Amino acid sequence: DVEKTMIEIQRSTLVQETRSEFQVAMRDRFIDSIEKLSGRRVLAFISNNHVGPDMEIELFMLGAEIER
Repeated sequence: DVEKTMIEIQRSTLVQETRSEFQVAMRDRFIDSIEKLSGRRVLAFISNNHVGPDMEIELFMLGAEIER
Protein backbone atom coordinates (compact mmCIF):
# COMPACT_ATOMS: atom_id res chain seq x y z
CA ASP A 1 0.00 0.00 0.00
CA VAL A 2 1.46 3.34 -1.08
CA GLU A 3 0.21 5.29 1.94
CA LYS A 4 1.63 2.77 4.43
CA THR A 5 5.01 2.94 2.72
CA MET A 6 4.96 6.75 2.77
CA ILE A 7 4.12 6.72 6.49
CA GLU A 8 6.90 4.20 7.19
CA ILE A 9 9.46 6.50 5.54
CA GLN A 10 8.27 9.46 7.64
CA ARG A 11 6.20 11.17 4.92
CA SER A 12 2.88 11.21 6.82
CA THR A 13 2.44 14.94 6.16
CA LEU A 14 2.38 14.24 2.43
CA VAL A 15 -0.18 11.46 2.99
CA GLN A 16 -2.42 13.83 4.96
CA GLU A 17 -2.10 16.58 2.33
CA THR A 18 -2.96 14.16 -0.48
CA ARG A 19 -6.01 12.87 1.42
CA SER A 20 -7.16 16.42 2.13
CA GLU A 21 -6.82 17.42 -1.53
CA PHE A 22 -8.84 14.36 -2.55
CA GLN A 23 -11.58 15.24 -0.06
CA VAL A 24 -11.74 18.80 -1.41
CA ALA A 25 -11.91 17.52 -4.99
CA MET A 26 -14.69 15.05 -4.12
CA ARG A 27 -16.70 17.37 -1.84
CA ASP A 28 -19.53 18.09 -4.28
CA ARG A 29 -19.88 14.41 -5.23
CA PHE A 30 -19.99 13.37 -1.58
CA ILE A 31 -22.66 15.97 -0.79
CA ASP A 32 -24.72 15.05 -3.86
CA SER A 33 -24.63 11.36 -2.93
CA ILE A 34 -25.67 11.98 0.68
CA GLU A 35 -28.52 14.27 -0.38
CA LYS A 36 -29.80 11.68 -2.87
CA LEU A 37 -29.54 8.82 -0.38
CA SER A 38 -31.02 10.69 2.60
CA GLY A 39 -33.51 12.94 0.83
CA ARG A 40 -32.25 15.77 3.04
CA ARG A 41 -30.16 18.86 2.34
CA VAL A 42 -26.52 18.81 3.52
CA LEU A 43 -25.94 21.98 5.55
CA ALA A 44 -22.27 21.33 6.28
CA PHE A 45 -19.58 18.82 5.39
CA ILE A 46 -16.52 18.32 7.56
CA SER A 47 -13.74 15.96 6.52
CA ASN A 48 -10.48 15.13 8.25
CA ASN A 49 -7.93 12.36 8.54
CA HIS A 50 -5.33 11.16 11.00
CA VAL A 51 -2.21 9.04 10.62
CA GLY A 52 -1.17 6.74 13.47
CA PRO A 53 -3.71 5.35 14.04
CA ASP A 54 -4.97 5.55 10.48
CA MET A 55 -8.46 7.09 10.63
CA GLU A 56 -10.71 9.27 8.50
CA ILE A 57 -13.96 11.01 9.32
CA GLU A 58 -16.62 12.41 7.02
CA LEU A 59 -19.32 14.34 8.88
CA PHE A 60 -22.47 15.55 7.15
CA MET A 61 -24.82 17.88 9.00
CA LEU A 62 -28.27 17.33 7.55
CA GLY A 63 -31.11 19.81 7.29
CA ALA A 64 -34.72 19.51 6.26
CA GLU A 65 -36.06 17.17 3.61
CA ILE A 66 -35.48 18.25 0.04
CA GLU A 67 -38.68 19.40 -1.65
CA ARG A 68 -39.34 17.36 -4.76
